[in-house]
Amino acid sequence: MANTHKRLKGRCPTINTFYTVTLCCDSRKPLFVNYLNARLIARELALFSKSNSLNTICYVIMPVHIHWLLQLNSDSNLSNLIRNLKILQLINLIKITELTERYGNQIIMTTK
Repeated sequence: MANTHKRLKGRCPTINTFYTVTLCCDSRKPLFVNYLNARLIARELALFSKSNSLNTICYVIMPVHIHWLLQLNSDSNLSNLIRNLKILQLINLIKITELTERYGNQIIMTTK
């Protein structure tokens, strides 16, 4: 992204501050039209919030992006948190896609 360093200059996340984050799919692919993908992302957001000292206030999963309102509970680096979440989501989306391609609709019945 052009001029990212300028936008990030002087930014320092603080405890108990609210942040709104938008996570976009690569090439605007509608990954979250698929119910399993959207459900997986919702579960990941909940688990990630519990394990990373932040509160998820609310989120909206759209077909090509996610809007996420969160509150930091520690002096964690917001950029690193977002990067880690995106990595986890990507890994799990790849796994669920491979399983769905391999077993078809049966995966719907086995995932919880």
